[in-house]
Amino acid sequence: MRVYSSTLNAFTSRLKAETKKILIEEMGFSVKRSRFLFKNYLYPFSLVAFESKNKLGYFNPDNFQIGINKNLVYMAKPEVLKNILRHELAHMSVHLKYGEEVSAHGVEFREACKSYGWGKDVYGAYGDLQKENSLSSAPEFEKILSKVQKLLKLANSANTHEATLATAKANELLMKYNLEHIDDEARENEEVYVKNIYEAKRSNVQMSALYEILENFYVQPVLNRGQSKAYLEVIGSKTNVEMADYMAKYLVAEFERLYKLSGLKGSAAKNSFIRGIAEGYTQKIKAKQKEHPNYKNELIRLDKVLKSQVQLVYSRMGSSSSSASKNDYEARAMGRAAGGSLSINKGLEKSSGPKRIGFKS
Repeated sequence: MRVYSSTLNAFTSRLKAETKKILIEEMGFSVKRSRFLFKNYLYPFSLVAFESKNKLGYFNPDNFQIGINKNLVYMAKPEVLKNILRHELAHMSVHLKYGEEVSAHGVEFREACKSYGWGKDVYGAYGDLQKENSLSSAPEFEKILSKVQKLLKLANSANTHEATLATAKANELLMKYNLEHIDDEARENEEVYVKNIYEAKRSNVQMSALYEILENFYVQPVLNRGQSKAYLEVIGSKTNVEMADYMAKYLVAEFERLYKLSGLKGSAAKNSFIRGIAEGYTQKIKAKQKEHPNYKNELIRLDKVLKSQVQLVYSRMGSSSSSASKNDYEARAMGRAAGGSLSINKGLEKSSGPKRIGFKS
């Protein structure tokens, strides 16, 4: 997962400046702001901090993003950080020349390092993070997440009463966690998480349905597109992002299960049915909210927190919408009814010159 905070944002800004310096002085690229020139194309690049138990850095060829493990901000020496950056930039160089046809740390990778004058301290700049892992444990969060996941498994029970009780208890746990988080004095440097929870070759109805449902789960869904695929990410606190990921996996399987039970045939009917599920579940959430007089005020408080979290990640966020497609209104109505019966818990918490590769990072 990518992680953002005022401290980490300052850290990645410094690393971005260092990356530009390496691209220009050591690799010989021409750099213009956040893009570098390669064979008359201007490629974007970005730096992010991420949380991981088993890697120091990564290069994502789909959006030319370089990730640096967040724990390195607290413990890595400057030259170690530079070597990790060089390591990931070498991966980028290999990708530009060979695409996906070569192994990650094969002959081509070592040759790329040597061509820039980099030795073993660069091509060997990866390993485990056992020491760093001890710094990132969060027993309180893991305890809450474990309880909620167990409750959500109960919420999938065929026994409606048992499922309802499990859902209510999970809501109570997560609401309490989020409201306590609002009043935490440490919020000033709160860490905000971003996770890719669903991807496909192109935007599809499942992605749109997940977006619509997860908007009600105290995370901000974001539709993005890379070079070769579209993906749905969510922004929020660690608890809420992990829960959104958990529920997205459940929902995708549930879309398929309910569609098979419906007896409908054809892609148009299936798409309309899944849209109906999203509408039905959203309507159910709104109806439940009206039953709790104080819930609206709590929702407003949590929404303010989410907006500040989103602002930390994106200074400006555009809206996304799916393209118009054929609707089967009977199938959509059936999906809406099926969506209303779902019982999963809400998680809280263009010019001359070089051509630009235009995808979001």
